[in-house]
Amino acid sequence: MIHDPRETSLFPALDEDVLAGLPQYGQVVDFEDGAVLFPEGTRDYPLFAVLEGRVRVTKRINGEPQTLAIHGRGHFVGEISMLTGAPAIATATAVGPTQAVRIENASFRKWAGSDDPLAKVVLSAMSSRSREVEAHSRQQEKLPRWASFRRVWRMS
Repeated sequence: MIHDPRETSLFPALDEDVLAGLPQYGQVVDFEDGAVLFPEGTRDYPLFAVLEGRVRVTKRINGEPQTLAIHGRGHFVGEISMLTGAPAIATATAVGPTQAVRIENASFRKWAGSDDPLAKVVLSAMSSRSREVEAHSRQQEKLPRWASFRRVWRMS
């Protein structure tokens, strides 16, 4: 798992004033345990800011789901592919009852292009997350190959 809940630049927690203002940009949605906010491969999905509960972000690597992060109150998910326009690189799933603000793409883009200081915080974190997730994915994809190579090497 790449997520360190103490990491404030890569995974900033939005303060209470910001969380209180987010519903003006989207809609508050309640999710049951196990509900998928967005699946890997989805295009044009919304950004979610977690108000209550937790969201697990997983990516299939070599056919197995790998946890990339678990986000709690004040964290946001679903922003990385919005930057690139590519499909979602991971799946986000509610862990227990979860409440989040859903911000649709058009609203997010308008907000991200504004002078709102919060938008700048989110965009900075998005860029950092994108690089970190990509590096982690490349590392995980190489591990099984090295394990097979070591097994073959030991046999010879």
